[in-house]
Order: sequence, then structure tokens, then C-alpha cells
Amino acid sequence: MKDYTFAFNIFDILAYIFVEFLFWLIVLVPTEITPDFFFSSALFSYHFTYIQIPFVLLVAYISGHIIAHFGSLFLEKGIIAKILNYPSTNFFRIISDNSASKPNRFFKNYTAAYPEQLATKIKDAYEQITSIKFNHYDAFMFCFHYVKDKSPTTYSRLLIFLQLYDFCRNVSMMFFFCSFILLYFSIFEYPNLYILSIVLFLLSYLFFLRYLKFFRLYGDEVFRSFYNLYLLERSK
Repeated sequence: MKDYTFAFNIFDILAYIFVEFLFWLIVLVPTEITPDFFFSSALFSYHFTYIQIPFVLLVAYISGHIIAHFGSLFLEKGIIAKILNYPSTNFFRIISDNSASKPNRFFKNYTAAYPEQLATKIKDAYEQITSIKFNHYDAFMFCFHYVKDKSPTTYSRLLIFLQLYDFCRNVSMMFFFCSFILLYFSIFEYPNLYILSIVLFLLSYLFFLRYLKFFRLYGDEVFRSFYNLYLLERSK
């Protein structure tokens, strides 16, 4: 089997740095809300040396990973795993005995199942190739590596979806943290900040929806590409 490594590119690095800088900018604004904040703030008037700039970027990159960790913990392992279910579970709900997998009326697009005919065909293709009883998680991992090995072009497209849903999840978590930090400021120091706190919470929800969209597209691309490759192999 060919080994196509995950493409770790400049987008991954800049995404973490961007999220962290945006986080600190939003958090620092309430302490210096003046018309000339962006011009007189010590944050921007301080002259960094060539040695300090890489250090600041490194700290921002590491801090971005911390936000990403909480995003994975609360959004993916929390809301997704325990409430909305992973796409691989939702897709095959119709042919599954898993009663815990139910459509969610608030997130219908994300929790929608495949048509029974499509779900059955993908399941049968998987079991025919592997001779293993269909399991959502195992099937997803097998299909992912099957596509990765058979179609590098499709695999590259999957990496784009992976980067997009990861970025949206991290931004959603960042706005969520900022919302509660500013809510604290609005209660104890700056009463007018509650409006900004609400706006940030809505932005967090918006990016959470984007995260769900790309997460579902990612899983959908894996299973549909697997089935198309299966049909192509069988036709030879």
C-alpha cells in the first residue's frame, strides 16, 4: 500500500497563529477602548527584535494548539460524539440497529441519513471487500485509507475538507471563549461589552455550523468516493 502522508503546509501554521492573535486582540480591546487604541496601544507600538518575533509567533502557534485542543474536547468529543453523532453514524442510521443515533431537528442537515438504497450499497461493498461485519467507525477508517491508497487526487480534496472543518472548529471555540471573557468584563468592569459578548457568541455558533457542514462533507466524500472506486474496480 502506498503511503501518502498528511500534507502539513503553511495553512496549518498560519491558521493556528491567526486564531490565537485574533483571540488576544479581542481580549485586549476591552482594556484599551479608545479612538486611538490601534495606534497608541503598547501592543502595537512596541518594537520587536528579530529574536523576539519568532518567539512571539511560536507562543501564538502553541497557544493556538491549546484552543484547538479545547475545541476538539468540547465540540467534537462532547457535542458531536455524545449528542449529534459522527457523520459515519448518521449516514447509516436507516440500516443500523443503533437506537442512540436519531435525527436532530435543530441540525437536520448534519444529522440527515443516507437514502436506504445508497447506505445498503456502501455497506455491502465494504463487507464484500473486507469480509467484516459493518461497523461505523471501522468502516470509515477503512474507506478513508482505501480512498487514500486508490485515489491521491480525492485524498488531496479530503485534506482540504479536513483543514476547513478543523479551522472552523477552532475559530468557533475561540469566539466562544472570547464571548465569556467579555461577558465577565461586562458584569464587573465594562457594562457596555455585553453586546459585543452576544455578537461573539453568535459568531461562535455561525462557525460551529460551518464546522458541521465541512465535517459532514468530509465524511460524505470518504464514503461516496469509496463506493465509486469500488464500482470502478469491479468493472475492470
